[in-house]
Amino acid sequence: MQRRLFSSPARIWVAYVVATLAFGVLIVAFVRQQNAAAEAVARTTAEQELHLLRLAVLGDLERSQYRAAGDLVSAWGESGAQVVELSLVAQSGETIAEFRRATPATDSLQLSAPLEYSYTGKAVLHLRFDLGPTLAGERRFGAGLVGLYLLAALAAAFLVHLNLERQEALKRLRHATEQLDSYFNSALDLFCIGDIAGRLRRVNPRWHDVFGYDEAELEGKSILEFVHREDQDETRAILACLSDQQAVTGFTNRVQHKDGSYRSIEWVIRPKEGVFFAAARDITEREEREQEIRFLNRIYSTLSETNQLIVRSQDEATLFDNICRIAVEFGGMKLAWIGKEEASTGRIQPVASYGERKELLGDVVVSTHADVPEGKGPAGTAYREGEPKYVNDWGTNASLAHWRKTNPLWTWGSSAAVPIRHNGKPYALLSFYDAVAHTFTGKTVDLLREMALDIEYALVRLELEAHKREADAELRIAAIAFESREAMIVTDAQANILRVNEAFTKTTGYAQEEVLGKNPRIFKSGRHAAPFYAHMWGQIIATGRWQGEVWDKRKSGEIYPKWLGISTVYGSDGEVSHYVGSFTDISERKEAAAAISRLAYYDSLTELPNRQLMMDRLKQALLSSARSGAYGAVLFLDLDRFKTINDTLGHVEGDKLLQEAARRLRTSVRDEDTVSRFGGDEFVVLLENLEEPRERAAVLAKGIGDKLLEALAQPYRLRRKEYTCSVSIGVVLWRGGPAADVHELLKRSDMAMYEAKKAGRNSVRFFDPIMQTTIENRARLEGRLQQGLELGQFQLHFQQQVNQHGDVLGAEALLRWHDPERGMVPPADFIPLAEESDLIIAIGHWVLETACRQLRAWSRADATRHLNLAVNISPKQFGREWFVSEVADIIDRTGADPARLQLEITEGMLLRNVEDAISKMSQLRKLGVSFALDDFGTGYSSLAYLQRLPINILKIDQSFVRDLGFDERSEAIARTVIQMGQSLRLDVLAEGVETEQQRDLLGQLGCTKFQGYLFGRPVPIEVFREELGLVNAS
Repeated sequence: MQRRLFSSPARIWVAYVVATLAFGVLIVAFVRQQNAAAEAVARTTAEQELHLLRLAVLGDLERSQYRAAGDLVSAWGESGAQVVELSLVAQSGETIAEFRRATPATDSLQLSAPLEYSYTGKAVLHLRFDLGPTLAGERRFGAGLVGLYLLAALAAAFLVHLNLERQEALKRLRHATEQLDSYFNSALDLFCIGDIAGRLRRVNPRWHDVFGYDEAELEGKSILEFVHREDQDETRAILACLSDQQAVTGFTNRVQHKDGSYRSIEWVIRPKEGVFFAAARDITEREEREQEIRFLNRIYSTLSETNQLIVRSQDEATLFDNICRIAVEFGGMKLAWIGKEEASTGRIQPVASYGERKELLGDVVVSTHADVPEGKGPAGTAYREGEPKYVNDWGTNASLAHWRKTNPLWTWGSSAAVPIRHNGKPYALLSFYDAVAHTFTGKTVDLLREMALDIEYALVRLELEAHKREADAELRIAAIAFESREAMIVTDAQANILRVNEAFTKTTGYAQEEVLGKNPRIFKSGRHAAPFYAHMWGQIIATGRWQGEVWDKRKSGEIYPKWLGISTVYGSDGEVSHYVGSFTDISERKEAAAAISRLAYYDSLTELPNRQLMMDRLKQALLSSARSGAYGAVLFLDLDRFKTINDTLGHVEGDKLLQEAARRLRTSVRDEDTVSRFGGDEFVVLLENLEEPRERAAVLAKGIGDKLLEALAQPYRLRRKEYTCSVSIGVVLWRGGPAADVHELLKRSDMAMYEAKKAGRNSVRFFDPIMQTTIENRARLEGRLQQGLELGQFQLHFQQQVNQHGDVLGAEALLRWHDPERGMVPPADFIPLAEESDLIIAIGHWVLETACRQLRAWSRADATRHLNLAVNISPKQFGREWFVSEVADIIDRTGADPARLQLEITEGMLLRNVEDAISKMSQLRKLGVSFALDDFGTGYSSLAYLQRLPINILKIDQSFVRDLGFDERSEAIARTVIQMGQSLRLDVLAEGVETEQQRDLLGQLGCTKFQGYLFGRPVPIEVFREELGLVNAS
């Protein structure tokens, strides 16, 4: 169907307009005829008035100081204005304005149109008689009639058109809104709408991607809630600009992510009618990249300034001062300082500094010794190891804990230290500090290393220049060439060799006569391409100097590295006269660097791979096995009784034994296997590519283990005598697995090794999963034991101690653990574990303090004041150097009577260090504390030390009491102990007495004190009071 040109409403509107316009044309023609007649009348009137105007003006001129330069000229203008112009010439200094005031004749005329005066310069008067308004009025009257009619007609047509336009506009508005919403929600930039106060009304989904917040978490909240506190004031100022309807572009601030971090955001904001529309972009990564680039540029700038400084510096002090200044001003560091080692103390003393907080350097101690806290930071470590060190986390780094504690004001974000060497030895240390964290990277440290090399060269150059200043002008070349300890070479302006020194001959192997007149290119090694030499000579020509590392060839053909410096010598005429080259053979320096690298991965004593290298190889072996499926094994070796030999013969002989053991291990395994020294007398052997199946791999591993046992069991020749030192080996098989399993494999092989030691040493044991289960159970028990101590699950039970008459003398405090899951745990299940894990120290402290509080409670009642209380002391607790002060402090705090406190110790504790034990016991005896020797008879029971110990009671072990009446040996031991106690005037107490027969027999042997189930079991304090009939006693 053919499409219509107009819609129905549009056709009606067009027809209406055409009819209206046709009628309007007729009206316009009529009005124009009437206006023409009116205008003719107005012109006639105006010509009559104009004649009167001429007469009046000419009359005024006759009375003034002006004269007419010509006749009045008039003409009708296009708008119907009658323009009258008269040129006047001044008779004297009178102004046109004065003439106007002096000639009022024209004011008296009653004109039908206004008369206007205007002045051009000082001597011309223009009069304008304008009939325009009058004629325009006539024209406007006619046009008004037409206009009113047309306006009414067009108004109706406009209403029809307006309705059509409104419908079309609404349609376009809906389409635009949909497009805007789509763009708003899918844009990669951040969009938001908010009020002028900063409250967010709407955000797009990109906000969640960048900041982690949902729209509901942001809408209705002020943007200031998320802005970094340092950017708050500037953001408020921006909001104020929005209130003034000012647009904002390029504004940046930091906005908080939901995880607490901050992102840098760039904003473009447009305010309109009380709200703002903002588009923003996350520029965090761009700023980080720009920051890194800026910092590297600053370092490059520092290097450039350093190179220029090296040329200008005349002495070391000025050089060091300016190096520090350049590092701060050009490198952007907050502080830089250079220090030298003080030989007598090993401390690094500052000799130059520049920047913030340099006044605090006097209180900052940095040592070159690794065994003191002041030497563990990056500065001391860099000086010792000869390599740059840096720390990017000053606030948390463990090596800097000493400075954070002792110097609270000495706080930085990051720091770096670069050693400076001179003449092959550590010479000085260059340290940098910045206020922000993560300033230094591998790239920046490489540049700082270059800076240190430049300084090292400067030190060499200063030495050379010092020699040059000492020589007179005529001998300057000879002084440089022959007074220096470095190899020197002098050439003419065409680079032909003129002289060399002795160091040159020693370094290169060439005598002077062999090289005279030749070009230094004869020393080329072939390692450098032509562009290298072009760059070198370009710099020499431009700056007069060059220095760098060059590989050259000796006369023997050996290629070696050297550090070469070339200086240009100018004659009195300013032209180049000579070139002087100085160089140092840096082969040893490079070898030292290689040696340092070797030290990082190999044990210096045995030359075996160290722990780090073994860990790396084990990781690689696991990855390789994961691909191939081959079995492997880890053998953990520990030399039996090595400590005894080492302590007896000394460390020198002990080192020889370790070296010989390493040699035997290397020769007892396959070439593809790795033998490493893990530390001390521990070795680890890594076996790879063992045959399948698992049983066969185990047989191979066992065979190698047995071979190692046999090799290490052979005697060692030390000090012309033979000594044996067997080995215990733990083995764990593995196949595949992630590299993270390395530590687990080593732990399992270590556990298997300890099982070998328990089995009698000199044996091989494989890791058993049951063993692992036992270890894990022990670990869980240890955790519950720690929790039990923290939650107060421990209790003291009390067992009576009586005399031969049955009178209660006191009690022994025995520890019990009530576990909510397991109930009452037997002491045998947790005391050994507590001993091994060091929890026994905290538990022992609790037992001792609780017992003393009980003594204090008993002292308040007459019925219990006389009771003694015995407390068992663990070996670890007794071995602590502050054990005496610990006991004294507890007694003082609790108010217990020390005379009623009895500490029970065992023979094994005393024999570890007899002199220390006697000293501690004597100090506590002075306080009133007494001692009982527990389990006497199970150890050495030697009178040699027993008579020296300040003990009060000997306790016969229950293992001897249990068999009394059945075993003559037990009876003999009991008799001996009692007689020994009597001879030393010590009380003797038998524990574990369960029958009257045992008590009677012990009484017959002379024992007067007893403890055991016959008299009472260990019970809580409440039951203990009931047993004594002391219900009301505490």
